[in-house]
Amino acid sequence: MRSMMLSLMAGFLFLSSGCANAGFYDNPLIGKKAQDFKLTQLKGGEASLEGLRKGGKAVVFFWATWCPHCREQLKEMSAKKQALEKLGAAVILVDIGEDKATVEKFLAAKGYDYNVLLDLDSAVAEVYQVVGVPTIVFIGTDGTILESMNGFPDNYAEILK
Repeated sequence: MRSMMLSLMAGFLFLSSGCANAGFYDNPLIGKKAQDFKLTQLKGGEASLEGLRKGGKAVVFFWATWCPHCREQLKEMSAKKQALEKLGAAVILVDIGEDKATVEKFLAAKGYDYNVLLDLDSAVAEVYQVVGVPTIVFIGTDGTILESMNGFPDNYAEILK
């Protein structure tokens, strides 16, 4: 877990420098079938990607409470949550490597009411080749990964067509 956290922090520095958005890193999973996963929900029980997606589109937001860019992107995504749902996209938040108490405290302080999935050992982040946080993965109705980005794009509706 320590090595994954160090990798995420290094990725954060890489992303904040603008390198990833400049095309130096393209996620090789784009165009491939999104792998299903099952994680513990912040509000109790377990949930899977397929169960939350219900055969529809999804926006999977990989993040951590300690990440300032994640906080900005969470605010951006929250502002567009209803629009995303109108497009038929499930909004799925996956916190990487943090415990339930840390995530609950953060959400309560910010006034967010999200049912976050907890990727405690970063295993799902590794499967989705998350280089740094935030990472936003767009999944189409056929389960294909349409795009993977490190910021919430203005053209999200076009991506989710």
